[in-house]
Amino acid sequence: MVGKGNKERRIYLKPALVELVRGHSVEQKITDTLFPGGEGGHLAARSVGYRVKYYAAKAGITRTVSPHTLRHSIAVHYLQGGAPVSFVQGLLGHASLATTGVYLQLTDQMTREIALKTETALDQPARPKQLQERRLGPAYGAEPDRWEGYVADVLEWLAD
Repeated sequence: MVGKGNKERRIYLKPALVELVRGHSVEQKITDTLFPGGEGGHLAARSVGYRVKYYAAKAGITRTVSPHTLRHSIAVHYLQGGAPVSFVQGLLGHASLATTGVYLQLTDQMTREIALKTETALDQPARPKQLQERRLGPAYGAEPDRWEGYVADVLEWLAD
């Protein structure tokens, strides 16, 4: 496939998706154009944009979305899944690794937000009784914001 800037793009499809596309092609008797546009031509980029916005609204997504939003999402998902930056760089067709680095920053920011919002054992009120009593004991003072000793005790308890 040839993309923006007349760059060749490779498209990798998982086997399950290939089977779905084959089945769709046979069912619809498609012989040349997989995604036809109006009047028998190819699907135009603008039509794809309209469809993305339509289905986003139908799904209750209130943010502004575009086909480029999907491109960003795919890049972030690959990075979060552990794909090497060089793979994502090639997938997106970036000449510079610095351009792909923007996605790394986004991934780091999302990871931070997930870490801060995800409930852990420390957030749950039902803790072992001895841990609750020790937290409020004289070793930590009456203030529950003195976490150093408490965290050490939690880690010790988890190791048991």
